[in-house]
Amino acid sequence: MDAEALSQFVCAVEGRLRDPIVLMQGLEELTQRSIPQEQPFRQQHFLRTYALLLGLGSFGPDSIPENVRDRWIEKILMLYGQHPSRAVHSASGWLLRRWGQEDLAQRVDRTEVPYDRSGQREWFVMRLGPPVLRPELMDEVNQITDFSPTDPIWMTMIVFPAGFPGMVGASQTGTIGLEKALAVSDREITWRQFSPLDLGFRRIFLQGRVAHTISPDTPVFGINWFEAIFFCRWLTDVARWKEGEQSYEKRDEAFSIVGWFSAEPDTDWPVVPNRPGFRLPDEREWEIIARSRMMTPYSFGRSDELIEKFGWCLEQSVNRIQPVAMLRPSVGGLFDIHGNVQEWTNDSASSSVERVFRGGAVNTIPSICRSASRSGYMSTSRNGFVGLRVVMNPDSMPDIAASR
Repeated sequence: MDAEALSQFVCAVEGRLRDPIVLMQGLEELTQRSIPQEQPFRQQHFLRTYALLLGLGSFGPDSIPENVRDRWIEKILMLYGQHPSRAVHSASGWLLRRWGQEDLAQRVDRTEVPYDRSGQREWFVMRLGPPVLRPELMDEVNQITDFSPTDPIWMTMIVFPAGFPGMVGASQTGTIGLEKALAVSDREITWRQFSPLDLGFRRIFLQGRVAHTISPDTPVFGINWFEAIFFCRWLTDVARWKEGEQSYEKRDEAFSIVGWFSAEPDTDWPVVPNRPGFRLPDEREWEIIARSRMMTPYSFGRSDELIEKFGWCLEQSVNRIQPVAMLRPSVGGLFDIHGNVQEWTNDSASSSVERVFRGGAVNTIPSICRSASRSGYMSTSRNGFVGLRVVMNPDSMPDIAASR
């Protein structure tokens, strides 16, 4: 599969096609066919569908003939809610939002879809909670005004099966695979998901230090490595899973009312293997899912010029972190895997006091957003451009969570 050819085709649509009819005809034909069961024909079918959807996003809804516009919106909505492919699912949701159909997209984003243990459907939607607010925060419940901190937390998880191949490191040519199925949040963790933990105190604190509005759908930033792990533990609690299902052991350090967690920089917080609780990815996992089978520097190919279509970096973001899922998803169905905010991982960097983050951010040049690029900060650092994306082991989920 040629990532560059796929991405160049999608991006060339904007300058070469005057109307979307050819793309609509191609998508109509593809969606009328039965999905192949054999690999690689199945993946080829998925990627063609994904490419056509991204191509349609080059046209506004007014470009769709008025007499068929509603039917096409319903068609894209059906793909978003029912298609088994991770790439097609995310591309359909992106297209709905591009066409101003955010409410319809949220209808899918906030409808539970169980994990498919057969592996046929490559995504699922979790309804977590609603959160139980900490007692000391109850008197401050009105601090958040643009969403309710007692609403359920919705998570769309993208599934990469056991054995999913990948390559780690720019100079390595050998392929490796995931030992177990891995479920990954389709977008970086947002303030809408994080703020019920501290009732928005961290977001309010940071809002006073930036010159733009921090919306609920902006990725979390300015949290240290320990706070990222504490959030993973809290999110597992919101799922109503038991302590023995947490991926990190409980620590005695206090998480303060304003959302700060402090520990010595060389303090380790090891992952407990084989448990289902939410956690940070390790570097190897992060790179496998970022590449999504692509052996090119980026998941969309080799060209730095294309990154503005898939990830927020220095050139087009002017150092401003953007709401999640605005740009095109990767072939793996992940939003902002290149750029926007850097993402903490579990692994140590050059010393025991540093932890690795990956993916690049709005303040970095495109090359820092490559799949193989890595950087590190002290585990206690609250860098204004570092956030997180969570993963979990879906096959070990409690049955009640898997079947909801």
